[in-house]
Amino acid sequence: MGPYIDGVIWTLVVEAVFYSLIALLLAVRSRRPNLDIFQACAIALGLVSTSFLLVSGVVTLMEPTGNPERLQSLLDRYFFSVILLRHGVFFAIGMLLWRSEKDGYNTLRSSLLSLYVGAAVVQIVLQAEGHNPVAPVTVWGGLLAFFVFSLRHNRTVRKAGSPSLLRNLGNLSYPIYLGHFVIGMHLIPALREYIRQDLLLLLIASVIVFGLAWAVMVGPERLLRTSIKARLVGFRAAR
Repeated sequence: MGPYIDGVIWTLVVEAVFYSLIALLLAVRSRRPNLDIFQACAIALGLVSTSFLLVSGVVTLMEPTGNPERLQSLLDRYFFSVILLRHGVFFAIGMLLWRSEKDGYNTLRSSLLSLYVGAAVVQIVLQAEGHNPVAPVTVWGGLLAFFVFSLRHNRTVRKAGSPSLLRNLGNLSYPIYLGHFVIGMHLIPALREYIRQDLLLLLIASVIVFGLAWAVMVGPERLLRTSIKARLVGFRAAR
């Protein structure tokens, strides 16, 4: 529940819960291989999360007319993020898109995807808390389109670029995510005294953040990953 050494780490808790859910689904599938457990989970998770977001949206709209503060406070609790009600719809979109691009779109998947995308936009608007949500919705929509493109043209993308480069770019995203907030929060004010142009300041700070993330990826992260993987493989072989 925090406090965290980095403000963005709250998302790791949500991710860990989702990964735990996936581990549970894998265990169920090993016992019942004929059951389409992942699509069933995506549908259920998306519907529950969409229902929660619709209720949250209605409560927010009621605020000018005397929305009960207790209800709003209840819905804003971090607990609902941890149990995937607030962000579960995003995971459901990813799961259904992957299945649809692999096995084809049908009426059920297409309808649910449309519903879930709408619910995801509602969540982004709610999180904007009165600020203009156009920019975050646009960024998310663009990334979603790129996600679909990468699934649909996976072989072409792999042939067009070096597999090691693509893999390194993927690995680089995590140390950037973990370090950009704290590093940038201290770096930009420190550089502001010497650099007055906002764009130049952003570019220099970004280069430093990317450089540090790359150093983490090729240094301690790679050593830890190699060591842990060797231990896990050894443990599996011993069993």
